[in-house]
Amino acid sequence: MKIRKKTGYVVHSPLSYAFEVKELGGSYIQKYDTISGAYIPNRELTPYLLKPCLTITDPDGIIPAGEYTSRLVNIRWTVRGWLQGVAKTLTEGTDYTIDSNTHALTFNHNVAVDELVRIEFSADYVNNARGEAQTFRWSKDLATVGEAQWNVSLTVDVPSKVDLSPFKNRGQFNIFAQLFNGDGELPDDACIYLWQRFNGTQWVDIDEEEDAFYIAGKNAKGITVDQDYIQRETLRVVAYPKDKPAEQRSFTMLLRRWYGQWEEDIELVQGKYVFLSDTIASAEVKVVNRQGNITSPQRYFEIEIFFAHGDGEWNSVAYGTTATVQRGDMAQKEPRFGVLCRELSAFRPIELPDGSVLADEDGSVLMAQFPISEREV
Repeated sequence: MKIRKKTGYVVHSPLSYAFEVKELGGSYIQKYDTISGAYIPNRELTPYLLKPCLTITDPDGIIPAGEYTSRLVNIRWTVRGWLQGVAKTLTEGTDYTIDSNTHALTFNHNVAVDELVRIEFSADYVNNARGEAQTFRWSKDLATVGEAQWNVSLTVDVPSKVDLSPFKNRGQFNIFAQLFNGDGELPDDACIYLWQRFNGTQWVDIDEEEDAFYIAGKNAKGITVDQDYIQRETLRVVAYPKDKPAEQRSFTMLLRRWYGQWEEDIELVQGKYVFLSDTIASAEVKVVNRQGNITSPQRYFEIEIFFAHGDGEWNSVAYGTTATVQRGDMAQKEPRFGVLCRELSAFRPIELPDGSVLADEDGSVLMAQFPISEREV
């Protein structure tokens, strides 16, 4: 008699799978600075790193709990791109690399603003004990956002106070400003520059008709001014990017006529010792600074020479660097010469007693230099 058989089945509890693609570095989102042309982050320097990871837990304890990434099979990374909606080929070894041991993907391609990149991953895990297979899939879209990154600064190629020595006249000269965004210069056509002056109470736009020191460039990055007409001018430049008026910057500078340290001296050329036969006495003025004698000092100073004899009063006898007094003016006493030396201003309008300015037949304002200190004898 035969044994009747019936076979049962071993029932295994389902495995618990935890699958993920870890982002180990970089970012799937980039920003593109439309001003500097830089990618943030730059994947050539900071690539996007992806690594699959599979963790399994067996409720029945047949398979030890742990990571089973190395047991994945049929592993496949797919990288596809579209530029303005047209398929674009991305190349392994150039745009990305795959580690054959860890199956990690390193993506070092900078995605353009009008480009889309999709990274896809698929793999299988085969459970031989249970005679089953599990498929895992993952995908990520990479895109770039274009925006202007603003870190605006303004530089000017002069200090905040500029001393203009009349002895080293620069004539017409330029002052340049430059807007920066970060470390890069902003193009001239992308910026607004405006030069102004302080009138004592407020900032006003430079008037090419009234401001004699102005030559050109009040609405450009570089302004041209004339030293001969600058006594004391406070200027500022206001600048900002056309696309970002809120990022306005300004720089203020004082331009002043500055003589520095100087000293006048008068010497008796003839008359230090007066004899009855002498018919004249004469004197000569010199003005010196740290560099020595100033050549043609009357170009920079109003020089007035005075004469007095004995205890007499001072009398003005000449303007310039030399003066001569006749014997008859000495009154038989020792001759004494003195000098009053006053700095001359920059050229400025000649004002009439009624407050108006003197002009020629063509209406052009007449300019002259005047002493800047009081005449004290």
